[in-house]
Amino acid sequence: MDESDRDATASLHHSPAEKRGQFRSGERIANRYVVVQFLARGGMGDVYEAIDEHLQGKHIALKTLRAEIAADSEMQARFEREVLVAREISHRAICPTCASA
Repeated sequence: MDESDRDATASLHHSPAEKRGQFRSGERIANRYVVVQFLARGGMGDVYEAIDEHLQGKHIALKTLRAEIAADSEMQARFEREVLVAREISHRAICPTCASA
């Protein structure tokens, strides 16, 4: 099988042991976000459902970056562009996007 035959979603399929993120349900992050649950692991990092206490308790998708990506200024810029584009999307079925330092 060559690269073109690989399942594009293969990185999203993990064993039960891999389905845990680094943060746990109830954990507070950046004195703002409370983790509800781990959702998925992607190429850049983990995604969680979280409550943003600065946004009146709204549920959001919180994306974290892997350490090696967070240390790369080019990848940081890419992530920031992704956040800016995602902020432009508004729909009742989509969690709001926000970033914090």
